[in-house]
Order: sequence, then C-alpha cells, then structure tokens
Amino acid sequence: MNEDTSIPLYVPMSDESYTGINQQGPHRWHDIQPSDFGLTWDYELENHITLWIITPISEAALQWLYCHLHEHIARWGARGFIVPAKDLNEVVKGMTRDKLMSVDEYEQAQEENHALMLQGEER
Repeated sequence: MNEDTSIPLYVPMSDESYTGINQQGPHRWHDIQPSDFGLTWDYELENHITLWIITPISEAALQWLYCHLHEHIARWGARGFIVPAKDLNEVVKGMTRDKLMSVDEYEQAQEENHALMLQGEER
C-alpha cells in the first residue's frame, strides 16, 4: 500500500473549520493552479487583419479600456473594443505595464511554470 506523504495545502485547526469552503480544491502543492487564486487572463485579442478586437474578461481590463481608449471607439458586441492594427502595440504595452494579462501571455506562463515543475521533479 502506497501512502501519500505530501504536505496538504490546508490543515484544519478544528472540525468546525474543515466544514467550510476549504473542503474542495487541491490537496497537494503541485496541484495548485493560478486559477485557484483567481489568477487568470484579463483580456482576449482577436485578429481581423487591419483591426483587432480586445475583449476584456476581468473588470480591471474593462476599466482600463474605458479609461485609456477614446470614448468614441467602435465596439464589438457587448464588451469588445475595436482597435486599429497600427495602434494595437501601444494599447497592449499599456495593459501589460499595468499588469493586465492576455490569454496568450497566460497560456505561455502556464507552459513555462509546467516546464519548471517538470525540471524540479527530475532533480
């Protein structure tokens, strides 16, 4: 019989504390994902050759776009903002500077973290 000797993420202090929301979720450190802490991407980019659509996912990204883009910028659907390709680089640099993350950046960070985790397991 193999016994799991990993350190649990949450050790209840009493029976009452164990009945809360911490009953579910990862039980080992290496099972933790950024989404467990509410860390996900803030916006999605969609390429339409000469135009890009920025769709905010987080409230922070939505507020950033409202504060930094011209009030008469064209909209796409309920949440999308249409940005000309020539202006996209400047907009994305600003969003990145203010710690907002695109879906592509998030997926790249996930891949890098996974690779680092695998390197650590090989040692």
